[in-house]
Amino acid sequence: MKKKSTQTNKAGYILFTILYFAMAILVWGWFVKSGKSLINSSDAFEQHINALAKYGRYLRGVMYRIFVEHKLSIQNYDLGIGYGADFLTSMQYYAVGDPLNLPAAFLPSKYIYYYFQFLIVLRPYLAGLSFLLLASESRKFSLSSRLSGALSYSFCGIVLFIGMWNPQFVQPMICLPLLIYGVRKYVNERKFMPFVLATLLSAVSNFYFFYMLVLMIMVYAIIYIFTSGHFEKRAEAFKCIAEFLGLGIIGTLISMPILLPVIIAFISNPRAGLGSHAVPVLYSTEYYKELLVSLLSYKYFPKYDTVISMTFIALPAIFEVFTKANDDEKGDAIRFRILAVLTTVMLLVPVAGYVMTGFSYTINRWSFAYCLLLSYMIMLLSEKMTEFNVKAKLIITACSIVYVIVMLTVGEKSVNVYPQLVLLALLLIPLYINKIPEAIRRGSVLLLVILGVLQNGYAANAPEAGNLPSGYVDKMTPEEYEELVMNTELRALSETVPEAQNNYYSYSGRNLNWNASLPYSVPSTQFYFSLANGAVSDFMESLAVNEMSNFSFFGLDDRAMPLNIAGVKYYSLRYNNEQEQAYIPYGFHPFAEWYNFGIYSNDSAPALGYTKNQVLSRDDYDKLTPVQRQQVMLYGAVREKENDDVPCEISNLDINDQSYFSDETVQYEVLEKHGVKIKDHEFVVKKQNATVTLAFSGVPESETYLYIKNLNCKTPYDAANITVSTDTPENRQITKTIAFKTPYSQFYSGWHDYIVNLCYSDEGRSRITITFPDKGSYTYDDLQIICQKMQAYSEHMGEFASETMRDNALHRNQMSLMTNEITGTVSPAQDSYLVINIPYDKGWTIYVDGEKRTPEKANIMFLGTPVTEGTHNIVLRYHTPGLLMGLVLAIGGIAILIILTVMEKKKRAGRE
Repeated sequence: MKKKSTQTNKAGYILFTILYFAMAILVWGWFVKSGKSLINSSDAFEQHINALAKYGRYLRGVMYRIFVEHKLSIQNYDLGIGYGADFLTSMQYYAVGDPLNLPAAFLPSKYIYYYFQFLIVLRPYLAGLSFLLLASESRKFSLSSRLSGALSYSFCGIVLFIGMWNPQFVQPMICLPLLIYGVRKYVNERKFMPFVLATLLSAVSNFYFFYMLVLMIMVYAIIYIFTSGHFEKRAEAFKCIAEFLGLGIIGTLISMPILLPVIIAFISNPRAGLGSHAVPVLYSTEYYKELLVSLLSYKYFPKYDTVISMTFIALPAIFEVFTKANDDEKGDAIRFRILAVLTTVMLLVPVAGYVMTGFSYTINRWSFAYCLLLSYMIMLLSEKMTEFNVKAKLIITACSIVYVIVMLTVGEKSVNVYPQLVLLALLLIPLYINKIPEAIRRGSVLLLVILGVLQNGYAANAPEAGNLPSGYVDKMTPEEYEELVMNTELRALSETVPEAQNNYYSYSGRNLNWNASLPYSVPSTQFYFSLANGAVSDFMESLAVNEMSNFSFFGLDDRAMPLNIAGVKYYSLRYNNEQEQAYIPYGFHPFAEWYNFGIYSNDSAPALGYTKNQVLSRDDYDKLTPVQRQQVMLYGAVREKENDDVPCEISNLDINDQSYFSDETVQYEVLEKHGVKIKDHEFVVKKQNATVTLAFSGVPESETYLYIKNLNCKTPYDAANITVSTDTPENRQITKTIAFKTPYSQFYSGWHDYIVNLCYSDEGRSRITITFPDKGSYTYDDLQIICQKMQAYSEHMGEFASETMRDNALHRNQMSLMTNEITGTVSPAQDSYLVINIPYDKGWTIYVDGEKRTPEKANIMFLGTPVTEGTHNIVLRYHTPGLLMGLVLAIGGIAILIILTVMEKKKRAGRE
């Protein structure tokens, strides 16, 4: 009997493989027809494939380090992640840890283009296989029924839409069925290894989804234990729950070399602000309208990432669970009813999405679990169809009809739903005609499911329908892909600047490519990855830098002072024409041209590190306005949490000394307004793209700022892109955008103060126009026009750094370009404070002449330490925080697992 079951399972896997890849060709063949790749031009191209390619280089660098250099100290710090960041923790969300990404180590970077697309197709296939494994553990389903469930799962909305944008979002679809399989194996057969291994895989694959999976499997395990009928006494059930907790801990312990560093990094992640986002009591009416339709048809860009997009059969499958069950199936029926009600309610109330995202923001990326539940119910419906009595059939039919009527009446209007309704009507044939043989009945259901999936694929990808491929990268050769990735501003810089691979420099610019610096490992002011360093966000917020969000930012708004403080030496213009040259920050001069690129240099940039003769506390710094803060850092370093064990006498900067400040606030008047009513500290906008123009007498030889303090927007949307513009004397317009996010946005950063830099001008500016995109109320505490005079800045730049670090060496890995050691020398003429332009991270240790020091946080986001008069050798060494402890915990977890395995074998031997 067991041999027959095994053969049936093998046949299922083989037939599923054939059907899956045949359907994949039809579902995603539209991309080939449209001349497109499977790489989305937004998140996938800007983040995911970039990270995978760099992960391959990182793995090759590790092998080079061990087998060529014969060293075990692995270089994990990548200067090309924004201003610099730990590679393992920054890229774990995208690549590190997922076993499917390991082959990248053996692929030249250009062939990642092919492998990345292969993974997009492979992950849904593996999700289907894990579904089949789960189905094989429970009741004996027919082959057709299992295939109906598995194909529904492999081609659900998570795969067809959000998994195409963010391929890693399909990974938990593989893990969740394995976790559930592990729960059942332990409860039914007392086999613990499947659950431990599933926990390990989930933990190392993606920390973000591991959090969700832990919550889900805890709830499922409790429900399953109490409805499985295996435990007559509650004490035994609670004991089993405790055992599961222990098994989960073992699997998590083994994952700690990857998971623990990420947890530590996540604590300082600015996007994980506990309680910082607003949570609505209910979703908008539009959300519920589209949810009605999304249950049984494809939905493009669903609100709150609530991706369901199943086929027609999901509707009767849900109602089937609530029909009367046989006595031997009551436990299963109760379990599925609880899960169906619970997960449906979770989709209806925003607080559930907030909790499932770690109390960060409201979004329903956990909806892959709902798709798994529906797919399993589809399998149940197909299997039990021959067992339904007339009453059950009528209940399923009536409930489905009522749902369809409600959906067509109040739901979102979508042409995608009508073909699915036709297939739903065809389902009545095998449902009601009893004379059809069981095999044909289930086979016809499978055929209808396949047609439903192909219809969703058409709705998503066909040019005349959803045309999803239009937002994807064009099909190209690996060589063309490599040229596209590498032919950015970094190519222009590498071809023109004198700094070599082992020298430090950083850059900013206009029209930068997201994460273009990653392949080159060159520091820059642009960054777009989910796990960011909170110190960087703190720096920008304290200076009211006009940026998109705390995890995606291009620069420092072309403001000369913050750029100099951050040690930015080069500024890139993708299009080196007169219009673009109006944005060049003050103090940057023409350096080189490379094709259409223009490179400008800042000769006063201190590069890697510099000393200051004065310091000020964070408390004093916070007392100043954002414009004053950028000026005061030109004269002294902001010092936080001083280490008293370093004997240095450094004078304190007096923030009351007005000689440090050269900004001037100028009066303005409203010159004209269109569609805007101005009240006390409020713009009431009556129409879209309404404008207000402010007139003033600007100061010559200044950067001109529009400063909005405590901006809040009440519009129909959770974001507002407010445009601020002015004309230069040469009739070249300067235009900037305030990308404001409300607390209801998943991209909310908690930022409400904005300084919009309208750039330097020899002549004083006279007009600023503010354009409001949407109707609503835009309130503020203060609105100022500030002219930052640049003469004093220019005169002081030669003395900005008392002493800069010299003889700098980055000690990069030749393969990965990463480092774990940076060296240099500094020779201050008096006791000073050393600021190093590496973002503050607890993984760094500073050695001054061999003396070990814990770095301080300097200038809000950088490393710092005091140094005495004289010449000093400076060594910075980096170790990923938590990595060593993670290895120790993993060894402990493996030891416990071995002990449990030995004990289990002895028990079995004793029973035999």
